[in-house]
Amino acid sequence: MAHTGPIKTVVIDRKGEYVYTAGYDKRVLRWNYEKGSSEQLTQHNHLVNAVKLTQDNRYLISASADYTIRVLDLHKDEIVTELFGHNDDVESLTLANNDQLLISTSNQHDGRVLVWELSTGRILVQFSKHKNSVKSVWVNGDQVYTSDNDGLLYIWELKTGEVLQILGPFNYDLDVVTGVASKQQAFLGLDSGELVVLDTLTHKEVKRVQAHDIGIKTIKVSPSERFILTAGYDHKIKVWDVDLTYIKTLPSYPYQWEVDFAWHPDEQHILGGSFGVKYSVWDVSNETILEQDIVKATPSINDLDVRGEIIITASDDGVFRVNGEAVGQTSGILNNAAGLSSRADLAAWGDHAGAVHIYDLAAGKLRTTVQLDTGPINKIKYDEPSHSFFVGTYGGFIHQIELNEGKEIFRFKAHEGAIKGIVIEEDWILSGSTGGQSFVFNRLNLDAPPVDLKSSPFIVNDVAFSPELQLAATVGRDRYVRVFEPKSGKLKTFHNLHNYSIKSVSFNNNGVLFAGDYWGYISIWNLGTNELFKIRPASNGISSIASRGSSVLAASYDGAVYEIDEQGLFKEAIRLLQQ
Repeated sequence: MAHTGPIKTVVIDRKGEYVYTAGYDKRVLRWNYEKGSSEQLTQHNHLVNAVKLTQDNRYLISASADYTIRVLDLHKDEIVTELFGHNDDVESLTLANNDQLLISTSNQHDGRVLVWELSTGRILVQFSKHKNSVKSVWVNGDQVYTSDNDGLLYIWELKTGEVLQILGPFNYDLDVVTGVASKQQAFLGLDSGELVVLDTLTHKEVKRVQAHDIGIKTIKVSPSERFILTAGYDHKIKVWDVDLTYIKTLPSYPYQWEVDFAWHPDEQHILGGSFGVKYSVWDVSNETILEQDIVKATPSINDLDVRGEIIITASDDGVFRVNGEAVGQTSGILNNAAGLSSRADLAAWGDHAGAVHIYDLAAGKLRTTVQLDTGPINKIKYDEPSHSFFVGTYGGFIHQIELNEGKEIFRFKAHEGAIKGIVIEEDWILSGSTGGQSFVFNRLNLDAPPVDLKSSPFIVNDVAFSPELQLAATVGRDRYVRVFEPKSGKLKTFHNLHNYSIKSVSFNNNGVLFAGDYWGYISIWNLGTNELFKIRPASNGISSIASRGSSVLAASYDGAVYEIDEQGLFKEAIRLLQQ
């Protein structure tokens, strides 16, 4: 048994015997650490964001984007409780009061932090002060620390929910909060790459370290509380002592995903997430990666582009594929983005380590790799007049790579949050970001204030433009599809047919609008007739949609590409993975 999607969460028991993993394939697996064998314990209805073990190794608790929490008795290997209380993705978990209490956080449509009595499943406290996704939780005695995407840290009473202090905003997302109670220290991981240390008695900042170049995603304290591990979207994993004296940087691994790690009880090994199959393992003392012969990624599809009969896909395993067939592979690092030139002679893939790989399809070889320095590559779009690929990154930058020279010739900071979607037109650029903004920039005067489309209070996941209608569309975490006049910023119309976060959007060449969500549904909206309906071609989220004439091609995390027409009829065009 192996994972068929990215592994987002990993935990090991206190004896170092069993490892528990879960992630995008909805499965929770138990691994024998020494033997490497595994078995499935349960399968949620959507991806699993977190798992937590009780101190006695008796119960494993899993939190899912299906809005539920499951409690498994590991002596019986069965679910003893399923907790229903959240109405959005359950994001993180922690235990308190000698494992008598469970605390869970959720994304912004809920935004509450719930305190549960584990033995009965009763909700004892509902903390509802956050206005955005609550990403992390840490308990220090009778105080709870919760951080959110607004850059705020709330400190509140565990028993009553009374707010003790609000810190921030820190101007960046706060993805991580944890601490060392015995040292009276709390640690905050900022999306800027800074690690902030707070005194838990005074709640005052006592230290700030630029631990990473960008995006701290994990802070893990070792069992002895002597060491701290940090990992960021600069593709680096670092080890520090508890006073934040730097010790070492562990070797980078193509399949590492920096969102979760676990210290082995021997403190000589670190386990981490990956992009599929099995968790990753590092030997800290020898600074080596174990099991390097195993490909720990699957061809789950993150993006696609199409020109005529040419379809390129970007996938977790880092393999460049054209029409489903591999044409080359560089480092094997996950690719988030793919782009094609208008003549389909050049293709570009963007990876998790910030590199853009430009491939000559006519010659059948890699032309060049351009290493950028603003985080993972999230989006690539071709611009014919300048013969360039425009690249949107996690760091909020848009870069221009000119293809005659194969070099970056320009960049500008478009957003504070990560770029999630871009449109390149002759005199303007549209971009959407995790900060909830969609901006239209004047290409001739980028210093001018952009037009703000006021598209979402939450994450914008994608943007699109119809040359036929001269209209732009935005989608995101708030589940709305909005249509704008891009130059004026005027909202023309919208719908909220989706029940889940919307990941992707595209017009076909007739101006029919297709939007795909994280549960595999696609809405089809004819703006001329106002006909609107929804289909579900995929068993997992729709990661990307691209126009091909009157139809579209939709890529899914389930490993397939589907061709869909205006009537909602669909067929499988490519299958890379059976999830």
